[in-house]
Amino acid sequence: DKPKEEHILDAAYDNSVAVSFSMTLDNAADAENLEVPVKVTLPVPETINPDFLVILHYKQNGEVEELTLTDVHVFRKGSTVYASFVLDSFSDFVMTNLSDEAIAQGVTGSVTWQVTGWGNLVLSGEGGTAHYWDGEDAPWTAYADRITNVVIEQGVTQIGARVFSGLNNVTEITIPEGVEMLYDAFDNCLNLQTVYLPASVVMNWGVGYNMFSNCPSLENIYVAEGNPTFFDDDGVLMAVLHLEEDEYYLHAYPVGRKAASYTVPDYVSGLDGAF
Repeated sequence: DKPKEEHILDAAYDNSVAVSFSMTLDNAADAENLEVPVKVTLPVPETINPDFLVILHYKQNGEVEELTLTDVHVFRKGSTVYASFVLDSFSDFVMTNLSDEAIAQGVTGSVTWQVTGWGNLVLSGEGGTAHYWDGEDAPWTAYADRITNVVIEQGVTQIGARVFSGLNNVTEITIPEGVEMLYDAFDNCLNLQTVYLPASVVMNWGVGYNMFSNCPSLENIYVAEGNPTFFDDDGVLMAVLHLEEDEYYLHAYPVGRKAASYTVPDYVSGLDGAF
């Protein structure tokens, strides 16, 4: 039966539903042949948002195991949503949602960062983030498996090197208006497909050769109208080096495109390490 009893655990979880798991066997011989782990498939209660489903498994030894969407297969059959997961013991578990409260937070450069339960990396405050050069990882990469979205709030003006590196569950990033300096922030974003750049980002030494290094899924880089130094030509990033001399460079070609070939436009006078 679909579980209905709701329990509020703490601020980290919303809409919790407790489920008691038990199994009735026909005879004692069956118990001797019963093996774990066992795959369990159950309907998800209507009060639970399947996009943020978490299963808390209360083990017999007193430990609590958190199963996230990386451990649980969620699928729909008709109008019912099901969750399929593996248990290594028979005990109680709770279906719940992570709340959008911060599960980790700190300071980077002059701005603050936080990772929320819904998978948002939020950068807020005034100024810029730190740089993460020489193999140093940003502190939020410890939560990279949870992060699916990046939110940059008004007031942030600079995004440092390798800020988004390793966020492989993020497929799209929008840099908002007001960000002026953008370094090699997108290095090593394996599943990033689309980037939106604002009109406020201007040419500087950090924007360029390694900006989208090791982004094999990248298909489009779009630039807002009115940017004085960058524009896109059908999703390919171009740079204006000398406007009065009509000197344009192909700045970055999205290597995740499926096209077998690409014709560089006639107006382009240089490639600027674009490939």
